[in-house]
Amino acid sequence: MLSCTAPSVSRSQGLRKRKEVATQRALLELILEVSHVAAKVEKLLEEVAAADQGYSASAPAASGTDRNAGSGSSSGGELVAQCRLLERVAAEVSRLAFLANKGKDLAFVRSLEPRIAAHRSALRGRLSGALTAALADRNTAAALHALHAAADLGEAGPAEAAVRSVVVAPLVDRLELLVQPVAEGVCARYAALAEELLISVRKTESSLKRLKKAKGGAGGEEDPTATVSDSDKITLQLHLDVAELGQQLARLLGVAEGGSAVELPSFRRLQEVVAPPPGLLAAASGGAATAAV
Repeated sequence: MLSCTAPSVSRSQGLRKRKEVATQRALLELILEVSHVAAKVEKLLEEVAAADQGYSASAPAASGTDRNAGSGSSSGGELVAQCRLLERVAAEVSRLAFLANKGKDLAFVRSLEPRIAAHRSALRGRLSGALTAALADRNTAAALHALHAAADLGEAGPAEAAVRSVVVAPLVDRLELLVQPVAEGVCARYAALAEELLISVRKTESSLKRLKKAKGGAGGEEDPTATVSDSDKITLQLHLDVAELGQQLARLLGVAEGGSAVELPSFRRLQEVVAPPPGLLAAASGGAATAAV
């Protein structure tokens, strides 16, 4: 019996030792790979710093000769090279972060976490500046390299901020410039129609009052309870509609909260046309409260 179990025990011990050796070997290979990638990232960051210095040094010379045909292409080529280098660094930093997460239980890997965080922070700032410059110069190739780098690094926030500030914000400003003339025309037409309507209603109301007075004589006096006339009701409704229009224009024109759309001359004219008589708002609100009771 002992002779049968001894080989199996020896075999299981050998398999366990082989598994332990394989595990230790995998951990050692992981440590070596992490160390190699970390050194590669630091070397690439040094290249980025050197390239930045060369780019900043050549910028004044390029600006002094920007009328030459070759200066723009040279500057664009340097920007493409810079963004391509940042894309390489971002890929290596992403790889380093993956390996560090894989070996997060190792003391050596934990000791590298501050350096990895510093690498990400430095690359984030450089990447945001490079993408902003590429978008401002309308350099599609450089912008694509920078966007790929942002995707590899998992830093969508700075890339989105750069796109918003360089691309989206000017488009919104242009749309606001297009919207303002249209709003001016609409408000002017609205003011003309409202004024025509109110004049017509008031004339009709005045004629009816004279007619009632002529037919009824002394008994044709106005009802003292009729404090709000039909023309007043129409004026009040137009006033409320224009107030709502002002809020819509404020949002459309990008007026800050608490501001107003009355900067448009035609809108100010519209407000004057539909302005209710003094005391009409209070009388209307009082009548509504009485009706509710």
